[in-house]
Amino acid sequence: MAKPRTIVLQSTLSPEQCRERLRSNTDERRRTPFSLSGYRGKNPVISRIDGDTIQLQKRRYYRNDFAPNFYGTIEPWGNTARIKGYFGPPRWAVISLRIWLGAAVLFAIPIVWGSLRQMLNGDWGQNVYVGVAVPFFLLAFGLLMPRFGDWLGRNEKTFMLEFLETTLAAKREEFPSGSETGAMIST
Repeated sequence: MAKPRTIVLQSTLSPEQCRERLRSNTDERRRTPFSLSGYRGKNPVISRIDGDTIQLQKRRYYRNDFAPNFYGTIEPWGNTARIKGYFGPPRWAVISLRIWLGAAVLFAIPIVWGSLRQMLNGDWGQNVYVGVAVPFFLLAFGLLMPRFGDWLGRNEKTFMLEFLETTLAAKREEFPSGSETGAMIST
């Protein structure tokens, strides 16, 4: 997966006010079997706030384990706050994907090798094609699933940024191309 792009928001509120506004305008991340989204509450954003660290996700009424979540920190910036973060899938989904791809590769190598040896010996039975096609299908599935989940959640990044800008009275800082830290590149 590519390195996520850093997003910086400058708020007019203090860090404590930012945390309080997030707590009051989001639902704490608590699972429940009696909700269509799987989480308690009715707010459109679900949060996990731990000190200066935040994780936000849009409430969904369908399953998308690779949808973008906002991971960020609230830092003091003079009398105001600065929110630095990025969008990415949940960490458990990335770990599960790595395990899936590792297992798929480990199981694919001997199956493909055996099928190719069978083909070279002139045995072109039906199992030979399955032995070559299925492992590649498993690998392709593992590589394309995060992209599909990100595509399904394509509007969630915009929604989340607008939510943060509105809720935290913040403005997104734009940097010159190639500069993620905000430092001007001198020529």
